[in-house]
Amino acid sequence: MLYMLLVGCLNKVIVREPQVYTAEINQWDNWAVKQSALMKTFMKSACTCKDDNSFNEPDCNLAADYILTIEARSEWHKQKALSLAELGPAPKEVPPTIPEITCPLK
Repeated sequence: MLYMLLVGCLNKVIVREPQVYTAEINQWDNWAVKQSALMKTFMKSACTCKDDNSFNEPDCNLAADYILTIEARSEWHKQKALSLAELGPAPKEVPPTIPEITCPLK
């Protein structure tokens, strides 16, 4: 019985059609990138600089971190998710560096 359980766990099980999974990864990436662009536009009118590396408003610092992370790593994460599902080549092992916050955002 134990042998059957172990052998059964070694077999790959496809739980999602590759086209569906790829479409979902692309959609999640599109949402993140679009949200990042919208937040960046909103920050121009809603956020004020405390100094060259931070905003007066705590939520603006969080938004800036999100934007910089998406801009730097969204494509890497998309490629990583697809490669883990064996649907594309693996990205570089080390993800891109996230730039430091600047005020205003560049």
